[in-house]
Amino acid sequence: MIRYLKPDQPCYGLQALGIDGRQTPLTSVIEMAALYLKEIQAIQPEGPYFLCGYSFGGMVAFEIAQQLNSKGHRIALLALLDSVNTYALKLFSDPVKLNKYFHS
Repeated sequence: MIRYLKPDQPCYGLQALGIDGRQTPLTSVIEMAALYLKEIQAIQPEGPYFLCGYSFGGMVAFEIAQQLNSKGHRIALLALLDSVNTYALKLFSDPVKLNKYFHS
C-alpha cells in the first residue's frame, strides 16, 4: 500500500527492539511507545501525526497516540489493523490485568 503514497507523504516503519536477537526486548507497552515516540519525533518533531499499528503494534500505536496527546500534539489519524484478539479483549475488560500489562 505504501507504493500508492505520493512522494510528499513519507511512511516510516518501526521494528521492535530485540527482534534481531542482539538487544533485550522491552516488556512494557508504555516503554515501547516512549522509545518509538522518541524515534518518530527525531524525524517529525511536530504533528499532525498519522499513526498505524498492526496486530500487537496497534496497542503500541494507541499508547504512542496517548503520549502525544498528553503533550498537546495533534493526532490526525490513528489506524489499528487487526489489533483485536481474545487475549486483548480479556485484558481490557480487567483493569488490574490491564494496569499490570502496561506497566510491567
